[in-house]
Amino acid sequence: MQSSKEKRAALLTRAAEVLNRKPFDKESSSLFGSLMTLASALGDAPEATSTDEKRAASLRFRDALVGESRTYSPMSTGGQPQIIPNDFSDKMAVLMLASGPVFFGSSVLTNIERPNLEPTKVPVSTDLVVGYDQVEGATATEQELNVSSVNLSKNTISSGIILVSQDLCWDLESWITVESLIQRTAAARLSRRQNQKFIPALVTNLAANTSASVSSATVGQIGGPDIALLVSSVNGQYRSSESAGFLLNSSTAKLIYNIVDASGRRVFKHVLDPNPTILNYRCFISDYADNVATGNHPVIFGDWSYLYSRHVPGFELQVMKERFSPDGYQGFIIRQRGDIQYSVPSTSESAIKMLTIS
Repeated sequence: MQSSKEKRAALLTRAAEVLNRKPFDKESSSLFGSLMTLASALGDAPEATSTDEKRAASLRFRDALVGESRTYSPMSTGGQPQIIPNDFSDKMAVLMLASGPVFFGSSVLTNIERPNLEPTKVPVSTDLVVGYDQVEGATATEQELNVSSVNLSKNTISSGIILVSQDLCWDLESWITVESLIQRTAAARLSRRQNQKFIPALVTNLAANTSASVSSATVGQIGGPDIALLVSSVNGQYRSSESAGFLLNSSTAKLIYNIVDASGRRVFKHVLDPNPTILNYRCFISDYADNVATGNHPVIFGDWSYLYSRHVPGFELQVMKERFSPDGYQGFIIRQRGDIQYSVPSTSESAIKMLTIS
């Protein structure tokens, strides 16, 4: 019986054969996508991917950019996302976190992956009902589970056109550097737009919930007691989650760093660290969080897993070889499709709360 690694290798070999077909038509593209999807699924097993496999996957991505092979699948048909190497996608997800946690595939959100994005409702529960001691022989009391639903639709987020020198793409010695630059550029563009779009939407949802906001003690300012109040206002069930953390921008982080106690010691000295924390909770820095000003919501804290991300897995690639070829460039666009919604109803105790400046 073949192991998962042997099956995956066979699928990759078959995919490579399909990739070399001439011409590489729509049927070949669909078959290639299916084979790579199956290979990726087997790759989820705890068997390490070899360096040779990663390099082969990276070079397939290079081949797509320089036009040696055609792997573009139209977004409106087939339900298969464009094939991009798993290692590339994994690095993209790590890089995207630098612009904020609210993006498709974020490790701190609840991710629902679908091959297509028809509008749908997802049931969620924010039940905080307490159990009770039942008296022997007494009738059990009915306590209905509190279930609601969140509506998820579709958004297409594009990196915009990215231009790369043809000479650098063809030069194998410089390809790894070029691939890294592509990852950083595309990750930053996609993540910035998604955080720019979905963070204000989250604030709007929280504003509709009377339990989701606490006010600062001092008008126009933020202080240490405000941070403690915000954290303590979130139910312990949500604070203990691995996805619990803060969201704020760099300007607010600097203000919090400057908060000192009666002895002049910094209270939140780790907020400007490379991996920032506040009270040992993760701290996500995003330019799209509010500044400290009266009426604004500069600090958000809670369990980010109650944000649902439904998306097509991976990234989609469109290559525009001919358009920029006369100038010596390869043009391409990387896209993601999905939606992000807060799952807690406005009538329930919020899993995420925000500090409102008085």
